[in-house]
Amino acid sequence: MKIFATLTVGVAIGVAIGWYVGHTRPMNAANRDARRYLTTMEVDDSTAAIFALRAIPIVESGDTKKAVTWLAKPIGSYYRVYASRAGTNEDRLTLCAKIEQLATTNAAVAAEIQKRLGEK
Repeated sequence: MKIFATLTVGVAIGVAIGWYVGHTRPMNAANRDARRYLTTMEVDDSTAAIFALRAIPIVESGDTKKAVTWLAKPIGSYYRVYASRAGTNEDRLTLCAKIEQLATTNAAVAAEIQKRLGEK
């Protein structure tokens, strides 16, 4: 009877430790992934804010051509990186199609894309 009680306590402790390790490790990994994603998102948001801060005064000054040229830079950069990537998802394909459509009517965007594609 003493052996049975010892084995039962040992199994219970083993199950508890197994549950604890199995439950907390994935949670830690998920939290790390979430923090990494939020950091990446902040970088993206700050980049967008920097471009907006630079473009708004140019637009307000009335120099729309310079503003379009400035705003074409991230478009060309995005297109260079993501347009030809294998396994591109539907959102990328849609955005790249819109960029290509804009490039047919906007010389600044077309020039920026050609400039960026030449950087490869």
